[in-house]
Amino acid sequence: MSEMELSVLRQRSHEALHQKTRRCELFMTAAIGYVHIGQDRIDKDPDRRVQDAIGLVFAKFDEMRSVR
Repeated sequence: MSEMELSVLRQRSHEALHQKTRRCELFMTAAIGYVHIGQDRIDKDPDRRVQDAIGLVFAKFDEMRSVR
């Protein structure tokens, strides 16, 4: 492929990512404590230990009012 064709393909894929972002359909990775459910949904991790650990982080934040 020529450099111009590669550039056009790169631009088109970049624009496709922007379009998905605008439609709120872009899921690259789920945040810690969440898992992908199907193609377009995320939900809390079903592992109870993970849920408890994240709950503890938020509880400590409420208590201390700081992440330090």
